[in-house]
Amino acid sequence: MLLNERRIDRRKNKMGSLEEKLGAKGTLIMGNDDRRDYSFARKLSPDPVLMEAQVKGLRQVIIHNAYHTEEILRVLARANITALQFVPQNSAETHLYVPESGTLHVINPRGVIRLKRDEGLIYALEDALGRELRILVDHYTDEERAPDRFQQNTGYVGDPSRASHRFEHLAFKTNVDAGEFLDRALIAEKRRLNVVMGPHGSLPLDNVTVIGSGTNDYLNFRVLKVGEEVVVNFDYIFADQARDILHKLYSNLSAEFKGEIDVNVFHYGKI
Repeated sequence: MLLNERRIDRRKNKMGSLEEKLGAKGTLIMGNDDRRDYSFARKLSPDPVLMEAQVKGLRQVIIHNAYHTEEILRVLARANITALQFVPQNSAETHLYVPESGTLHVINPRGVIRLKRDEGLIYALEDALGRELRILVDHYTDEERAPDRFQQNTGYVGDPSRASHRFEHLAFKTNVDAGEFLDRALIAEKRRLNVVMGPHGSLPLDNVTVIGSGTNDYLNFRVLKVGEEVVVNFDYIFADQARDILHKLYSNLSAEFKGEIDVNVFHYGKI
């Protein structure tokens, strides 16, 4: 289904149709003001002056799927496009806004579920602003390509299959990076490795030794020693990221330890 067709289909399926299907009166989880505040806090600047400029001037949203932030910054720089960088109030990801064209660049280095969430937030932003935005999804192809692919106003450009494979590669690389800090002798002795998935900010580190850590816009990680246990702690994670991370982790451990250790997986918060 094309992006514009999905937008039309979305607008046909309002709460009223759900009420008809259920034969019951529905209650909106969010009112219009709540949806407005929710989308603004996740896609617009927290600076009141810039937010007001975006509310008035935003015309296009480009979602760069399976790219890193620094890659899109280089693409824009080569095209002599100056973008303002900001982090929305309730987001951890850098967003880019080009006032001259009214274009918001949303960068998704995380996965397919994050892409769907971004699309949903842009639809909510459209409703809050009361106007239709040009929405373009730029799937990963090759960072060195010229930015003329942004000239298309709406729909999809690039290669979604390559984007999907890149997410798997990022999961593999994150596991390799975390593996540099693993105490393999202790893992072999205990015959197990512990994996904890959840927001780093919510996990206290009292009586915990941090052996190593890694930070990037795909997924942060820490390798911990809790008592005599080795723990790999991945940060806030989306479900498809967790799938890819665990798949690559199991493959790496199976190759190295010949399937002779257990992996205990715990998660907390949203996943």
